[in-house]
Amino acid sequence: MGEIKSTLDIIMEKTKGLSLSAEEKEALKREEMTKKIRGWVRRFLDDKATLEDVRRELKEILKDKIAGSLLRAELVAYLHPEGDNGKVFRMMRELLNLRTEPLEEKIDAFLKGLIVMRVARLKDRGEKLARSGISGSAVLPNVAGDPEWESFYKKSLEEFREHALNLTGS
Repeated sequence: MGEIKSTLDIIMEKTKGLSLSAEEKEALKREEMTKKIRGWVRRFLDDKATLEDVRRELKEILKDKIAGSLLRAELVAYLHPEGDNGKVFRMMRELLNLRTEPLEEKIDAFLKGLIVMRVARLKDRGEKLARSGISGSAVLPNVAGDPEWESFYKKSLEEFREHALNLTGS
């Protein structure tokens, strides 16, 4: 009877003699770094690891300039102008030695602009409802359910994160 081969054996036979190019090796290394960084950031933000744990686990990897950029991008992705960014700022300060004041100012400006836009949108939606015959003290326009507002908000968040990356030195 013939020998039953595992999937790994079949793959090894088929790929014998093949090797990765330098670009492919670099892409794999970068992907591996990204996964490790993302995992440790997530553990810290979920209170499953201390900052010291993260520092210890990423110490060697962060000597690589690319890893620092990957960590910076990962942390910026977790920034949310309407959320609690304390832990993200702490990681930026303590792991990357970044000043977070410019980002904090950017968040304040973003929120002020967002409030102005939200109030204007509420007023506009209220006027449209009134023109269509819907009015009264119980009528409250719903900006959150407005597709135009949703699109504007998503675009604004993307722009905010882009500016945040630039502020952090990317």
